[in-house]
Amino acid sequence: YANKAKIQTKSYYGFRLIPMLSLQERLIKTEIFIEEDPDNILQIDTTTNNGLKFQDLHLEFSIGTEFSISDKFKLYFEPSVQHSTLFRKEDLINPNYMISFRLGLRLRSYKE
Repeated sequence: YANKAKIQTKSYYGFRLIPMLSLQERLIKTEIFIEEDPDNILQIDTTTNNGLKFQDLHLEFSIGTEFSISDKFKLYFEPSVQHSTLFRKEDLINPNYMISFRLGLRLRSYKE
């Protein structure tokens, strides 16, 4: 941010590993009747388990940009994409990507 007369920007990219945890897990046992109506699903039993449990580990890739808006603050926006790193069999049929967008203010730091 050397020249204060122009819009001062900085771009960056990032990789994050994000643990996905849950406090409650609900297991639903069902039976599907294929011969009959495909929407005919019979719920047999539901079990709820409480407690902190590891669910998944996501890899996130982001590309961000910062704009200097004053001597003290900068505005940033950062779109990102996440995907499970466990790559289960159902991910081949129905991949679960999460797309997010961060927008915020940051304090500018001065280096001497």
